[in-house]
Amino acid sequence: MLDRYILLESYMYSAINKCAKPLDLLTREEVKILKDVLPLMNTIKSVITEISGDAYPTASLIIPIINCMEKKINSIIPETNIGIEFKNRLLTAMENRFKYLEQSPLATATLLDPRFKKIHFKQPLAVSATLNRIRNDVEKVYVAKEKPIVLNKTSSDSIWDVHDAILEQSANHMAPVIEENLEVDQYLKLPLIPRSENIFIYWKNLIDSFPGLSNYALQKLAILATSVSSERLFSKAGNIKRDRRNRLTAASIIYQGMKISSI
Repeated sequence: MLDRYILLESYMYSAINKCAKPLDLLTREEVKILKDVLPLMNTIKSVITEISGDAYPTASLIIPIINCMEKKINSIIPETNIGIEFKNRLLTAMENRFKYLEQSPLATATLLDPRFKKIHFKQPLAVSATLNRIRNDVEKVYVAKEKPIVLNKTSSDSIWDVHDAILEQSANHMAPVIEENLEVDQYLKLPLIPRSENIFIYWKNLIDSFPGLSNYALQKLAILATSVSSERLFSKAGNIKRDRRNRLTAASIIYQGMKISSI
């Protein structure tokens, strides 16, 4: 509505002269303030729209889009005092709200998104901690799948019983650690892909090269960062179940709601 007002501002003054009764319009100073504030508000609006989607994963978008939003807001130069104050308060609120964002589980999804990886992170320590967590989680997958080594039976008097004991303690643990470390490091060395690419197809194509990391990434990326999609589904479910259709089961309501969403 405010965008529309600014767009039609030049026509309003000529149109207002034709009105029988005078109408109160924004003053010149108020219009200047509006022109300062609108670009800031539109930036936030575009971010909210982007992260509220339900047809694509959004967990990996949060850190990159917040970083882009901050840079975009910093690039806007207001001319009025109110516009400058609004911008400063906006940046302060963002700093307070998002200062621990890179230490949250969302960092895992961002690092595993081949469109972004590490380029939007500001805290190297947060990146290092998240990568260590990814390595540990993938290592657990390898350890769970690793078959124990069958040792040759030797007598207690044999010199090789020492070797067998050392092998039993170390062999089943060192191999997966090395392998999963290689997967993560090799993935990070790969070039970034275009933002329009499908990240799920990307990881499915790499499942032979990175079997442990690929399955782990698919789990972490298939997450929605907001509750908007769930709220939409329950809103549709509420529209489906009316007084005349109150005998529908919960499963039927959810099914019909998802069916409507897919249309």
